[in-house]
Amino acid sequence: MGYLSLYRKYRPRRFSELIGQERVAELLRASVASGQVSHAYLFSGPRGCGKTSAARILARAVNCLDPQGGEPCNRCEVCLSMLEGSSLDLVEIDGASNRGIDEVRQMKEQASMVPFACRRKVYIIDEVHMLTEPAFNALLKTLEEPPLHVLFVLATTDPQRVPVTVRSRCQQLPFRRVDSERCAAFLRRICEEEGIPFDEGALRDLAMASEGSLRDALSLLEQVAASGGARAEEVRSFLGISSYRRAFEFLRGLGGPLPRLEDLVEEVRRGGDLKAFLENVYDWCYRALKASLVGHGGDEDVLELLSVLPGDRALGVMEVALEGLRLLRMGLREMVVADFFLAELLRGLSPRAEPEGPIESSPRSSPGAGAFGEAVPYPPSEAAPSVASGAGEDPEGAVPEELLEAARGRSFLLTSLLLQCRARLEGDSLVLIPEGGFRFHLDMLSERLKEIEEMASSVLGVSSVRLEGGGEEDPDPFGPSAEASVSPKEVLAALPLEENGPGGEDEGPLPRKLVDFLRGMGAELLSFSPLEAEEEEEDEFDSEILQR
Repeated sequence: MGYLSLYRKYRPRRFSELIGQERVAELLRASVASGQVSHAYLFSGPRGCGKTSAARILARAVNCLDPQGGEPCNRCEVCLSMLEGSSLDLVEIDGASNRGIDEVRQMKEQASMVPFACRRKVYIIDEVHMLTEPAFNALLKTLEEPPLHVLFVLATTDPQRVPVTVRSRCQQLPFRRVDSERCAAFLRRICEEEGIPFDEGALRDLAMASEGSLRDALSLLEQVAASGGARAEEVRSFLGISSYRRAFEFLRGLGGPLPRLEDLVEEVRRGGDLKAFLENVYDWCYRALKASLVGHGGDEDVLELLSVLPGDRALGVMEVALEGLRLLRMGLREMVVADFFLAELLRGLSPRAEPEGPIESSPRSSPGAGAFGEAVPYPPSEAAPSVASGAGEDPEGAVPEELLEAARGRSFLLTSLLLQCRARLEGDSLVLIPEGGFRFHLDMLSERLKEIEEMASSVLGVSSVRLEGGGEEDPDPFGPSAEASVSPKEVLAALPLEENGPGGEDEGPLPRKLVDFLRGMGAELLSFSPLEAEEEEEDEFDSEILQR
């Protein structure tokens, strides 16, 4: 017998051998043992996680001459013929290359015939989402009411592309990615059985590179084993990824005196692929964060990392690593992203000095949020003092926080209006001054003055609220100048409309949406008719009005 690839040699032959799919394996085993096997299954999940292997095990289990608790014996004539690929009652179809309606019709004709040597004829359709729409339609009736001797197993990596009418006729079983720790343990067992020299760090790198696919992990192991074994340096050189151990050493080094930025950049450069380096950093921080919540389980590396990166710090480094991965996906050069990542680490891990003056918020920070979750108190701003303290006549300042909190519980619009105001106390009255003093802002506040007075009386103890300002004109919404004020009625009246009676039909240059919008603002429709202008100019005019 010729050489057999590792992923074929170690393909699972029993439900209990499916790694990382215990829930699916137990359900299928119980169904076979109780004789309640459905007529159609849909196995969905990422590549290399065991969908086709589970389908083949199910085919042997339902036809096995000596089943053992729902598992196939793999010794009887039926099981051996299916393992050798010579059984006529196990038909595997590649949905990517046999995706037309003619292939489905041929399969339906063959399915109507009784099995040759088994109790049930099993059809495994791999990558079923690649079938055409007519092919799916031809398959529907057979899936809904198949012959009693037929079992369909559909496998796909993209279940959303399978029509819902097909999914509803099958029992859908989701397969999951295998986590890196279990994948590394599986590779360790294979290396021991095959006599392949290995390092633990190399196996972790292979498991990370496989992204939860055991088939990919075995293929990578087979390639590196050809060069003498799964050693750390060979694996890192072959895959072009940073070592998992190197990421740990990098994070552990953050616990001492902060190194210079150049040293950190060189560390990332020696790490190889930046994407894999950031993923490894994220994974180590996740393990540290998880250990801080549920315990480290005796893992000395995680315990050592916890002394450097407690929960809040680990979460902060994870956020920076995720941002770096996002920038890489956007196409930024690796060294630019590396500089960003390391600069953010230095900024987050550096000791914070107490601010001497007002702190201005930036787009990347929020009030009270320090580096990596450390609270940084904001001192009161001298430029905008609160009017809630003191008595008598206070200078203008920010709207009291108590009033803003009450507004947030009522209306987002009311909160926005108050945030754009200044305030001062005059005796037992609160005076609100809209910033900019525009009439529109003042009108909006006037409509809600009673509601504001109720809130102010409740939280501030004032007897009344007064509005001040409003002498400035609103900016012109139809021109670059901000000096002219235009009301909705004036906007509609200024449009070049001809007299054709009020309530004219929607046949002029004004879209119905614009007319409804202006009416909703209190405008009165005069009349309109087509303008004597070129069609392109009308479209541009309408578009400009709608945008403004």
